[in-house]
Amino acid sequence: AETMNSVAVGYVSDDVNVTVGYQKETNAVKNTAVANSSANPTHTGIGVGANYQYGDKAEFGGRNAVYAYYLDSKFDAGFTRLGLGTNSEFKFTNAVGSTSTLYAAREDKVLSVSTNYYVTPRTNLIVGYYHDNASNVLDPTKQAAAVTAAGGTSGSRNGLLAVADYYFSKNTATYVM
Repeated sequence: AETMNSVAVGYVSDDVNVTVGYQKETNAVKNTAVANSSANPTHTGIGVGANYQYGDKAEFGGRNAVYAYYLDSKFDAGFTRLGLGTNSEFKFTNAVGSTSTLYAAREDKVLSVSTNYYVTPRTNLIVGYYHDNASNVLDPTKQAAAVTAAGGTSGSRNGLLAVADYYFSKNTATYVM
């Protein structure tokens, strides 16, 4: 069996929202298939997010805003998650209901900033950026070919998003991404 504990606290006002959250999942037993597994492998995440809204409400209630969040997610070697595990940090499997196990301790530090701006009451422009610095994504012993192809076990990735939204009504919109 697995246990999960989490807590979050936040502040909300008309213009500012800030939330801090913490979550810890713990496996009930050591994963004997992973040499460096701790007695009870865990996944721990802590995150903080904030946004600031400004300007008048647009025609259908949205406002201009700036968003930012930071997440630090740590997995112990041997942590096992139930369910479909096709992410690169887990062994590859496609069977629903199967388990996914980390071969090495992994940590992701993710930072994201974005903004949206209503250029007209119905036209919203959105721009976002994220950076993920990941360590121990792949295990050199178990995933040697993938490590060779990737050029190492750790790394970072960046993403950029740009969207133009046009709202026909409260329930209907079109966008270009």
